Amino acid sequence: MRKGLSEIESALTYLGGYVLPLLLSDAGFLIRTARRAIESYLKNGELIERPSPLSSTLVEPAAAFVTINKFQNGENKELRGCIGVCETESPLVDTVIEMAVAASSRDPRFPPLLAKELEEIVLEISILSTFSLVNVKSPKDYLNAIRVGRDGLVFHWRGLSGILLPQVSVEYDWGPEEFLSNVCMKAGAPSNSWLLGDAKIYRFQAEIFGETSPRGPVVMKNSH
Repeated sequence: MRKGLSEIESALTYLGGYVLPLLLSDAGFLIRTARRAIESYLKNGELIERPSPLSSTLVEPAAAFVTINKFQNGENKELRGCIGVCETESPLVDTVIEMAVAASSRDPRFPPLLAKELEEIVLEISILSTFSLVNVKSPKDYLNAIRVGRDGLVFHWRGLSGILLPQVSVEYDWGPEEFLSNVCMKAGAPSNSWLLGDAKIYRFQAEIFGETSPRGPVVMKNSH
């Protein structure tokens, strides 16, 4: 069973901090599997079967996001799709397969990926830790409580929820206030909603890894 952002509050009772440990060999395997899943879906519209053999880590349940970026002139130029789950009982490898396909075909911000783009994209996977509530005496204390580059943020307020991965704040060169404002807007709330007393902010870390070029080497980009 997996939960989207509309059901995120029930997932936020977790104690935070634990990130599923991952070897570089497993990271490379997951990236290759994600790419193969996308290619297969573009070709025949079906999910690939779970590959084998698998390490024990890859069959552990873990929440994950798959990000697709367009790659031009040696740089990740623009986002092309990003979808994930915040809670799941599915094995990590199954989650990556499903989220890779979803990011390539069902991100509402972008048209579905085309086969001709496969050599122009790089894939990145973020395996999420559990979430922990950021406890502060005053909302302004959030500015000192979160660490840009390490923490991802989840915002929950009056039925609205939004999530931003740890690497997003680094990519856009945001400080803590900009990060907080943008996670509010991601939820569809006013940018200053984090200052309201009934808003809740959760943080998490992630095991982040991805291709350095289309079909290229995989490197770790951990936030914790």
